[in-house]
Amino acid sequence: MRTVGKTLDRDRLLEDAREMLAGTHDIEQVLLFIRSGGFGMLDSIKAIMVLSGVSLGEAKRLVHTSPVWADRRAEHDALHRALDAVAQADADHRADRDPID
Repeated sequence: MRTVGKTLDRDRLLEDAREMLAGTHDIEQVLLFIRSGGFGMLDSIKAIMVLSGVSLGEAKRLVHTSPVWADRRAEHDALHRALDAVAQADADHRADRDPID
């Protein structure tokens, strides 16, 4: 039952956020509202896509550059750099192992 309650709370939070955007609130105010309501960064990206109709890339940019999420930006940038390094190392390893003739 707990999951159902959380789902209903999240649905209500999204509905309230939709009403905020339809009114006088901007994306920053909505991001603050949904983060305060327990949404994480990924949930916020999905919510912005649904609520405003922007693409995934634009929603990621809006959330990532938002002052609402500034306290997490350095952590996320470090994670992305680490993932890029791993992907590059894997690509280099594959190229060394399976050279193209």
